[in-house]
Amino acid sequence: MSGIVAIVNPVAGRGRAGRTWPAFEAALRRRGVSPEVWYTAAPGDAREMARRARERHVELLLVTGGDGTVHEAVNGLGPGGPALVVVPLGTGNDLARGLQISPTPEGIADVVTRGHVRRLDLGHLETAEGGRYFVNVSGAGLDAEVARRVYEEGGPGRGALPYVLSMLRTLRRYRNVLMEIHVDGRVHRHVSLMTVVGNSPYYGGGMHILPGATPDDAQFDILLIGDLGKLETLMVFPKVFRGTHVRHRLVTCLRGATVEIRSREQVAVHADGEPAGYLPVRYRNHPGGMAVVVPAGAARHAAAASRPPGEPAPAHSPKAHSE
Repeated sequence: MSGIVAIVNPVAGRGRAGRTWPAFEAALRRRGVSPEVWYTAAPGDAREMARRARERHVELLLVTGGDGTVHEAVNGLGPGGPALVVVPLGTGNDLARGLQISPTPEGIADVVTRGHVRRLDLGHLETAEGGRYFVNVSGAGLDAEVARRVYEEGGPGRGALPYVLSMLRTLRRYRNVLMEIHVDGRVHRHVSLMTVVGNSPYYGGGMHILPGATPDDAQFDILLIGDLGKLETLMVFPKVFRGTHVRHRLVTCLRGATVEIRSREQVAVHADGEPAGYLPVRYRNHPGGMAVVVPAGAARHAAAASRPPGEPAPAHSPKAHSE
């Protein structure tokens, strides 16, 4: 194959990406695939490298790291561009989890040589700080404060552990706020712990936050978590890993193509776990805006396959006040 570039973030996963990439490259070469390898050295490099790959009309772009590296690359590509192969060697790896991508050298070699292209929706948000694309989940409220802390301070371990520890520290001082959420013109006002908007089911290193989300249906899944107290939040939080938090009386599930969130207070926003400014925020979707190579045997609708037993696809819930 020709026209294949691998962007490698060697510090992703606390250095795991840099240590293990040679094994992935060797597995690819055994299949006759010899990518041109570009190593990042600073934040923002993956974005600029992805932009350069698009300008060069690269056929296939391997992005090696975590969801933060993928986030940068997607913001360099924008809608369209070469097909991506996600090599999940970061801390969270939530996009790969939702697409059933194996984080092994032979698994990635299989994706490159035998996988098929799936076109996923690409989210875009706009705050006063500017616009950016996102591939998994964005949010406003508690989760954005947690994401900011993890982004700035890091944390021990991989997967969900840094996010869990950050949530416990952040929750002590966090105060719920009144938010106004517009979904396809319909207005919902409630005191909220947080509001989540996304195309994929997972974030935070394996939290099943949007269990009904399908990444190629041209719709955002929206989760409104109401005025939970601190103790009740701690009781509900473990259910996020199973996706059963959506059954709570103060959780409302919606779907829509355009979303806007406002508040009179300063409320942080994140995109794929990266700080993205403060409310107000406007969201719009780019259906099929991103091409990703997935395993040949991956379930067509991985989100539906992973929905909690007996849980239907989320539909409009009347629990939030609307007008």
